[in-house]
Amino acid sequence: MKRLNLAGLLLLCIVALMGCVTEPESVRNTGGAIAIGSGASAPPASQPMAPPIDPMLNDPEAQTETWSDYVWADSEIEARRKCESLAQKATQDGGTTVTVIGVKKVGSGKKYECTFQGEVE
Repeated sequence: MKRLNLAGLLLLCIVALMGCVTEPESVRNTGGAIAIGSGASAPPASQPMAPPIDPMLNDPEAQTETWSDYVWADSEIEARRKCESLAQKATQDGGTTVTVIGVKKVGSGKKYECTFQGEVE
C-alpha cells in the first residue's frame, strides 16, 4: 500500500474543496441577483423594471375635494367593489386620480354611501 505524502494529501484536499466552492445555480442564473423566497429573484440589472401601468402622478401639494355618491348592494364587499368602479370611471373621465376613502351602510336597506377624494384641477 502506498503512503501519500503530506503535500500530496494537501493538494488532494484543495482540489476537492475547489470543486465544491462554486456559485450556487440560483445565483449563476440570476445575473448576480440573490434568490429570495420561493425561487423568485430580482431581475438582472440589464433588464430595467417596467414602468407603472398608470402614468398619472399624484401631486402632494394639489388641492383636493371630497364628495359622496350612493350605490345599492347586498353586502359591504359588493358596495366597495361598486365604489371602486365609480372611482375608476371618475379617474378616467376627469384625468386626475380619484380614490375611495370610505364606504358605509345607510339605514337598514341596501343603500351604501361611497366617499371619494380627488384633485381639483
